[in-house]
Amino acid sequence: MKSFFCGPPYATDSNHSTFVQQWNSTFGQQWNSTFGQQWNNTLAQQWKSTVLQQWNSAMRQFDSGFHDLECLVDGLNVLPHVVVLPLAALLVAAVGHCRHHDYSRLPSRLWVLFPGHSVRWLAIFALFFVTLCEVGEGVMSDGFSAGHHPHLYVPWIMALLATVLGSVFYHLVERLNRPGLLLILGLYHILSGGFKLLRLSHLYGRGVSWDSLRFQLTWASVLLYGLLSAVEGYVLYKMRYLSTTPVEAPVPDDLLDETMRFGLPYTSLPAWFAFAWMDWVLLLGYKQPLQAEQLGRLPEGFTAEVALDRLAKVYRREKEKADKSGKQLSLWGVYIRAFILTWEYGLSGFLMLMTQVFLLVSPLILKLIIIYVTMETTKQTQAHSLLQDQYLVSPWEFLQNGFVLLVVLLVVSLLRTGAQATSMSLSHTAGMMLRNGMQAMIYNKCLRLPNWLLEREHVSMGQITNHMSEGCAVLGFLVFLFHFSWSALFQLIAGTALLYYQLGWNAVLAVGFLVILLPVNLLIMKKMHDLNTQKMAKTDIRLKWINESIQGIKLLKLYAWELLFVEKVTSARKDEVKQLYSHARWRIFAIFCNNASPLVATLIAFGSYEYFNDKPLTAADAFGALALFYTLHGPFSEIPHLLGLFTAASVATKRLGPFLQSLEVEGLGGVLRLGAEGGQMNGNVAGDHNGTTKFSNMGQHELADDSSDLKFSTSRPQADHDLADDVSVEVRDGSFTWELESQTANISGINLAVPKGKLTIVVGQVGSGKSSLLSAILGEMRTLEGQVLWNRKQNTVSYATQRAWLLNASLRDNVTFGLPFDHARYQQVISACCLQPDIDILPAGDLTEIGEKGINLSGGQKQRVSVARAMYAQTDIVLLVSI
Repeated sequence: MKSFFCGPPYATDSNHSTFVQQWNSTFGQQWNSTFGQQWNNTLAQQWKSTVLQQWNSAMRQFDSGFHDLECLVDGLNVLPHVVVLPLAALLVAAVGHCRHHDYSRLPSRLWVLFPGHSVRWLAIFALFFVTLCEVGEGVMSDGFSAGHHPHLYVPWIMALLATVLGSVFYHLVERLNRPGLLLILGLYHILSGGFKLLRLSHLYGRGVSWDSLRFQLTWASVLLYGLLSAVEGYVLYKMRYLSTTPVEAPVPDDLLDETMRFGLPYTSLPAWFAFAWMDWVLLLGYKQPLQAEQLGRLPEGFTAEVALDRLAKVYRREKEKADKSGKQLSLWGVYIRAFILTWEYGLSGFLMLMTQVFLLVSPLILKLIIIYVTMETTKQTQAHSLLQDQYLVSPWEFLQNGFVLLVVLLVVSLLRTGAQATSMSLSHTAGMMLRNGMQAMIYNKCLRLPNWLLEREHVSMGQITNHMSEGCAVLGFLVFLFHFSWSALFQLIAGTALLYYQLGWNAVLAVGFLVILLPVNLLIMKKMHDLNTQKMAKTDIRLKWINESIQGIKLLKLYAWELLFVEKVTSARKDEVKQLYSHARWRIFAIFCNNASPLVATLIAFGSYEYFNDKPLTAADAFGALALFYTLHGPFSEIPHLLGLFTAASVATKRLGPFLQSLEVEGLGGVLRLGAEGGQMNGNVAGDHNGTTKFSNMGQHELADDSSDLKFSTSRPQADHDLADDVSVEVRDGSFTWELESQTANISGINLAVPKGKLTIVVGQVGSGKSSLLSAILGEMRTLEGQVLWNRKQNTVSYATQRAWLLNASLRDNVTFGLPFDHARYQQVISACCLQPDIDILPAGDLTEIGEKGINLSGGQKQRVSVARAMYAQTDIVLLVSI
């Protein structure tokens, strides 16, 4: 009965008989040579005969029960799982109860990952897969042998359940930040690995070879349990979690901020792969419309400031290399080094490669399943299994089983979906970082453009708007879809090889037809590139007229020029729409060619099959080829879109290059503004003695010398740096011009010393150059001759222009301009600028929101707010123009 339950033994009866014969021969010779002469009587012969009979009986009993040890070993492997299953269930319930009642050391929203987190989860996933294969191997081995043998698969079913519960337990322990409970998992892994090692030793002792799937899976289980035990031991030892003074894992600053709800950088590996960190967003969005404040802020590593910092460093480094070598700066190199040559983007590419591999493997698995269904392999397997004296399954037999292939197909599909989604998420993050970084760089470039460059339309507002919107968006999409370009080529080459393997030369003929269409697609893309370039130029004109209409809306209404400007905008829009229609027609033609070409290729492959092959087309080959042609449809449909995206990105890059390298203001006093200690400007410019400025956006964003390429070019070398301590700024023999290429000075022969701590007034007739003088001091004009020197210690500046510039914010925010609110100083500034009467008549006082360009304030009120902003900034020097 035991032999029926456990199955036939691995060893045969010949092993026992041979062993007994060898023992009898050896033992008898030794006995006769040693004791034969002394024990030659009848009593000795009887004693010898009795001993030999007892030994032979014991060996027979041992050999008959030798295979029962197989059941014993498999039964011992059940023990750790039987113990851990109810214990893990109780612990999971207890930990869930603690989490529900907030008994954790940290708030439930915080999640500090333990050391070795990723290695642990990868080992758990691998162990789950190996254990699942052990269950399948046991079921197949049981089916190939007479009788029923539950010991071949029941222990591994228990192990599978224990692995799932153990992973859930670890997940909850990590969420609660209770690392001391990892000792339970460590003991479980050690016991499981030890009993697995006993089973491996048993299989080795019984002569099971490495070619057996059972031997290979047992080896893999031993290694994985050992790896998990090592990880648990390392964590407990490194962090001293079992001691009275454990090492506390630091909580990132982002997690301590209640407004930060973007948990991607701090989530677990399964949640990261399955996007479970977004469950709360989806649930909230299902219940009610999402608001911006509900989403919270982004982590520090995903902000536009970090993107700008990374992009600007690379841009400055590449610009210096280009200047030294005398070559033109390539923005493509900046994109690649800033956001593509990173480990995140490399991981995205690896996952995309795995996606393509899984996609190409699926048709092969489908073919094997069809072969199994048509009984082509079932007969071979049954015939082969009848020849076996032992119930051991080889890896090839295991992979030929149709049910196993169905499970493998399901696993491959899940892995492909997860890998593709994760790859696209990482690529999309990199694309958004590039987009935000370029937008921030363009914004900072606009702050450094001289007024005369904008007024003379060397750089129009339409171009800047186009750069900020369409140009940056195209670059972001390019980074997002870049992996699809090379993966499409890989898919085409690998798919063609697989089709040739299944169908022969007729598949090459079909793919050749698809390749012939590629030049046609290239011609279409070239035409679309030309139309896109023309469309971008028309868009610039339209945006220019729209911007001018909005900027001068008062004059339009006053002089009744509405119809004139409407006609201008409408005409520009019509020209743009013509280009859009032409682009759309060519795009429709490209889509038609790429959608129809795989269908025609399939007809060519199947229609010419009989001509190139002597055998008939089987169902397995036909369905496998159809699946492969379906996979090839993706690359051929994506290639036109990707080529169009590359052309659009090329156009945007060519337009961005001259803009980013256009002339800038020379800085406060040009390169001779000395001794700046990083003083803060009133929302405008501050600089240091290296000619590097710092820009402040409402007091919240400041770029230092190591974070952005903000150096100003100049045509004159540094000369005399001596400046008296009681002088704030001095102009020596200065000549300045507004024109880009002109050598005729608008103001010349300027010698001016502004004393420290005193009021200096420049008086002159209209058009005499008073405002130009201040613009020259601030670096807005191009310097032809002379120097502008600034005090080394006291040189921060605030500036109030002739035309007041206001934010669409409250009056208080316009005065403080991002600086900390100081009530005492604020009241002093309001009183000094005579703003209190104006505040009293506003509906909400100083909290009244000011409309766009101060639409709800009079001219005098706007100027007083502008002066108050300059006064509140607490700078060393205040410049006022014709107030």
